[in-house]
Amino acid sequence: MSFCACLTGAKAGQTTQTEAVQQAGKVREYKPANVTKADSTVNVANKTSNTISTSGTSVNTKPLGVVKRAKTTNSTGSTSNYERPADYNYTDTAVHSGNISPTPNIISSSSYDISILLPFSAMYYRSDGNMDSLPKQSVRALEFYEGVLVGLDYLRNKNVPLNVTVYDTEKKASKAQQITSSPNFSQSDLIIGPIYNKPLKEVARYAQQHQIYQVSPLSPSTKIATNNPYYLVASPSVETHCEAMYDYFSQTGGSKRVLTVCGNSLRENDLAKLFQRLSMNTQAEGNYLNVAHLTHDYMQTEKDMEAYLSPSEKNIIVITSSDELVINDVTRKLNMLRGKYDITLYGMPNWKRLNNLPFDYLANLNYHTSSNFWLDKYSTEHQNFKRDYYAKFNNYPSDNAAKGFDLMLHFGELINQYGNSFGYYLTNGTGVYSNFNFVPTIPGYHSNSVVANPAYLENKAVHILRYTSNYSFEKVK
Repeated sequence: MSFCACLTGAKAGQTTQTEAVQQAGKVREYKPANVTKADSTVNVANKTSNTISTSGTSVNTKPLGVVKRAKTTNSTGSTSNYERPADYNYTDTAVHSGNISPTPNIISSSSYDISILLPFSAMYYRSDGNMDSLPKQSVRALEFYEGVLVGLDYLRNKNVPLNVTVYDTEKKASKAQQITSSPNFSQSDLIIGPIYNKPLKEVARYAQQHQIYQVSPLSPSTKIATNNPYYLVASPSVETHCEAMYDYFSQTGGSKRVLTVCGNSLRENDLAKLFQRLSMNTQAEGNYLNVAHLTHDYMQTEKDMEAYLSPSEKNIIVITSSDELVINDVTRKLNMLRGKYDITLYGMPNWKRLNNLPFDYLANLNYHTSSNFWLDKYSTEHQNFKRDYYAKFNNYPSDNAAKGFDLMLHFGELINQYGNSFGYYLTNGTGVYSNFNFVPTIPGYHSNSVVANPAYLENKAVHILRYTSNYSFEKVK
């Protein structure tokens, strides 16, 4: 049975949104290309999960254990019961600097179990035509899941031995707790999800206790986990975006002066001060810049702002506010000064979700921003994904679908290459849309230095984008 979803309405041969969410709760088997046995389907509308196997085998139900143990084969050919030690020293792993000390054996298994937790809320929907649309959370989960399914097809064609179980969290912490209490959940080699913070925090506690790597696929929150080296944040925090922007403009040629502009909120002020700390922290590396700070006031004139600009240096203006009124006012004043000064504007990554940005001003001011997601519509990899997604779902992929595809393909290939030792190799991964470079971090600490007791691991791979005179973005890093 094929999984087919149309997010904009049903056509002949397609399913409705409601049916698509319900089908997310059906058991399906994914098999190698040379196996022709039909997929088995079981309606589990009142159950918690569905199971997908890329190897043609079913997930074996195993008793709940305190720590995952699996009979494995290491690189020497001998078998062992693999268990991450209780005194696991994360500073010995490759995730910090790319050097492994000591060098781990590649601990492999006949198959690997991946659990995916998403808020479908499938049991609340009926396919009787009484629901024309789905809540945002269900659509978001469904799109991400569809991308995951295409990624699993790619992995199946490579005979990657994965057993994938998908759970519906219903966006509830209590449901997440129920899922983690199921008999076979502790046998997961990797957990992906949930995507909302309350159930995410519940699963993070469980994953830390059972020493299972968990990927937060969409939430960039820095407040989910503490002292948890098994928690991986795939979507970089805004602090990491600011760090990436600073690294980029501090290393481009020429003398510069930096001005941060924020509104009245404490959060915006903290981000502005972060650039000053980054300048001080990188002084020894030769990246020190003079960073001035201005709190926005509507009574300020362009003359007030001009006092902060240099006629002989490049002027880097960083607006840490996401208030459209503040952005419009500051860029209007800067636009009046651009004839006299060399100005480059930097803005926050969430500006892409704003509806009333002054695009003419942005183009005039050489606007730059950051993003962990970049779609090159002319790339062969994107065209292949777009084709395969359309063939599977009769629709074009959303950004959420692309993120699900990238994440599933990356971790599936990582596990296939390194087995249960994949946690040693979390740096320098390249995806079609996003890159993956997980390094230790603690809240308020933004550096690539080794952290002995990481609060969690965060993806530090960020693209730098430039807004052109053609009113489109180009990737510059």
